[in-house]
Amino acid sequence: MAFWSIVAGGLLLSASGWLWMWIKRIQHDLLQTQKILQAKDSEIKVKDKQILQRNAAFKELKTEKNVINAKYRKKLKSAKEKKKNLIKYHQMKRDTRSVKQQVEDIVGKGPKWLPHSCQEPKSHKIGKPKGAKGGGRKRPEKIHQTQTLYPKICPGCNAKIEEEMAYFVYNRVLTDLFRERDEVDAYDVIRIKNIQQNIYRRKCPTCKSWVYPNQSLFKNARFGVGFVAHVMTKRIRLSMT
Repeated sequence: MAFWSIVAGGLLLSASGWLWMWIKRIQHDLLQTQKILQAKDSEIKVKDKQILQRNAAFKELKTEKNVINAKYRKKLKSAKEKKKNLIKYHQMKRDTRSVKQQVEDIVGKGPKWLPHSCQEPKSHKIGKPKGAKGGGRKRPEKIHQTQTLYPKICPGCNAKIEEEMAYFVYNRVLTDLFRERDEVDAYDVIRIKNIQQNIYRRKCPTCKSWVYPNQSLFKNARFGVGFVAHVMTKRIRLSMT
């Protein structure tokens, strides 16, 4: 009996030791699993924060898009109205006369079309008094475009001087009109631009003469072809005197 009691006690002790080790192992596994879950939970929180930030940014972009779309629709509607009004204006102001009749109506008025003050018996002299301060057109402050003009061929001996040294002489500002499309591409807009032209000269190695760039009729002009053509067209079509 004593023997079997001793054997049973040993088996009980070994079983309790094995059970204790199994419980410890399970506790260790639970701790590792809890750490992994905590790490996953922190990652999920970070992801949630990023998602909230992206949602806020998306809402801001959506609001900005709606504002831009509203402005674009408003501008497009305004452009359509302006285009309709412009068509109506052109239909109302359409001149059925030919160009020849328009010129005859203006030029055919004779001296009454543009009377000269010197023709009157008690007229004064035209122009500013002698010694008075000049009132010429001031140079525009805002320059939209810059051009550089170089002579390429000598008009005296027809020699090419493109590779010769160029020297700056002077610059001038030319005001001209340009036809462009508006912001929503609905109709044409006439815009005024000031173009600064830098004039350079070169010395001909053959005839030893200074050569300037050929500017033809617009050498001393302050207004370009587009501006002059626009003014002449208005004078003819609207009989502006």
